[in-house]
Amino acid sequence: MELPHPVFWIEACASMPTLLKDRVLEAFQKLHDRGVVHGDVALRHILIGADARVTLIDFQASRADEPNEVLGLPATFPGEKDLEIRRVKFLLDIDNARKKEFRKSKAARQRSYRNRARARQRRELLQHGITTGLPMDEPEPWEEVKEAPIPLDQLEKYWMEDANDDPRRFVVPGSSDSEVAIAISSFLRCLRDIEEADSDWSISGNGPSSPITAVPKTKRCRQSEDKLTYVEQLPACKRVNLTDSERGRERGEGKGKGKGRQGRGKPGRAEV
Repeated sequence: MELPHPVFWIEACASMPTLLKDRVLEAFQKLHDRGVVHGDVALRHILIGADARVTLIDFQASRADEPNEVLGLPATFPGEKDLEIRRVKFLLDIDNARKKEFRKSKAARQRSYRNRARARQRRELLQHGITTGLPMDEPEPWEEVKEAPIPLDQLEKYWMEDANDDPRRFVVPGSSDSEVAIAISSFLRCLRDIEEADSDWSISGNGPSSPITAVPKTKRCRQSEDKLTYVEQLPACKRVNLTDSERGRERGEGKGKGKGRQGRGKPGRAEV
């Protein structure tokens, strides 16, 4: 399998331009359209090449609509794709997703506390023979019935894990400083070309056949601001020079057990 890019690639982060976030989101949507769930969404598993292409790696926890025991691919469960998209939006903080998820989870926890107090009060009243005028539980808002809040402790412990890590830039062995500098310039030019392809439209795909979606002027302004911040950060990203063995693993040739940083139970990648 080919590397994400011949010179370098960088991990996804919440501070990258909106147009790149849109590409990441589209990558997961395309994966889901093919009946596959990644299963271990993390910023370190989302790579942005110097050509602005998105590569998803580490499919050791993936599942599929059509399970395959031979491949060790279990079945997806209802709502898993929607939940994975929520996690992607949360990690990239698309449309203030982190704030929205925390607000929803905190509200759900407070409502749970209030309902517990009402339940205790009902028990006490019933013990005294009072059966009328009992306090009723506070119902869940319709939007939370439709999209259940993530438990607050799960948000804090798991969803926020590594969410604020600085992105690492991986450099292919043998690449000179001048080649890296040229690749960075090409990357930034690619972002500019994508953004300026049409003053009224933002390309969310990766080629001539990819769909395009309209973007409001306010969002285009935010994209420009995001890009400036990202451009300033890019040269200062922690540079990781891959060893030959690591280069093989990024190609999907490595073998291992476990999950996350420690191993790749099912090596693989998907590029869009």
